[in-house]
Amino acid sequence: MSRPAADVVAGLVASLRPQLEEAGDWPLVSTLTRQVLAAGSSAARQRRVLRRRGLLTDVVDLLMEETADRGPESGAHTESGVLESIPAVSKWGELQKP
Repeated sequence: MSRPAADVVAGLVASLRPQLEEAGDWPLVSTLTRQVLAAGSSAARQRRVLRRRGLLTDVVDLLMEETADRGPESGAHTESGVLESIPAVSKWGELQKP
C-alpha cells in the first residue's frame, strides 16, 4: 500500500528522534522537516505561483529568489554556512533564502 511522501518522511524523522536528540540535532531537524513538508516541493511551489496570475515570469522570479546567492562562493555549502542557507517563508508563502 502506498503512502504519501510526507507521511514517510515524517515517520523516518520520528524514528530517528532518539539519535537526533542524543546528537543535539532534534530541534533543527524537526523544524526543517516541518518547514519543507509545509512548503512542498519546488514543482508544487512553482505551480502555486503560476496559478495566481498565470504568468511564467512569476515562476522565474520565484526560482531566482530561491536560488540567488547559492553558488559555492556564497558559503551556503560550507559547514559554517549551513544555518544561514536554510530557507524561510517569503511574502508569497514560498520558501526563500534568509
